[in-house]
Amino acid sequence: MTAMSFHDETLAEGAKVAHFCSMCGPKFCSMKITEDVRKYAEEHGYGTAEEAVKRGMDAMSAEFLAAKKTVSGEQHGEIGGEIYLPESYVKSSER
Repeated sequence: MTAMSFHDETLAEGAKVAHFCSMCGPKFCSMKITEDVRKYAEEHGYGTAEEAVKRGMDAMSAEFLAAKKTVSGEQHGEIGGEIYLPESYVKSSER
């Protein structure tokens, strides 16, 4: 099955006059990939997309907690999360 034929197969009848989707390529169809991912998730017990996202977020949270990381700590180091202001602004606010 070509990406074009799958694309046409998945469109509603009124949309079949639309141009071939720009997200697709000659050997893949983003709609087919989405369908395959949904099928895989269903077959492997991931449930709904929302449930899969929650499971993924829970897993990443556990990983971050185990490593004692935070997003800001990882990105900025220990003191990098502070706000840096120009010296002139700081001095003017101290008056």
